[in-house]
Amino acid sequence: MERRKEPRLKIKQEVTITVLGQMIAAPMQAGVLDISGNGMRLRVPAKIPCGAGIKIDSKNALVLAEVSRCVREGHSYAVGVTLLHSLSVFKDLEVLNRALFGEEYNRSEVESPVRS
Repeated sequence: MERRKEPRLKIKQEVTITVLGQMIAAPMQAGVLDISGNGMRLRVPAKIPCGAGIKIDSKNALVLAEVSRCVREGHSYAVGVTLLHSLSVFKDLEVLNRALFGEEYNRSEVESPVRS
């Protein structure tokens, strides 16, 4: 029986995550496994404590999230996060920059996969 409030969209995208609030917070590569309107599931190489705030950087978006689940799966961890805030303004900045420099705007190049 499915208990989720929203459907999940399976995607495969590489992102960079940073655990916030740590003195030494080295960014790490992660893979997005699926996403919904309020959450995301990631595959990460190291354990992240539940309740930790993380920053997720993708090509066209910056997302702030809170870790709600972290389970070891083989040699990595499946991390469930609750999305707190998403900035997809990179798309708008790209469009503005292209307009200022007289370049053509190609919507598919600047679309953000994450929306808040």
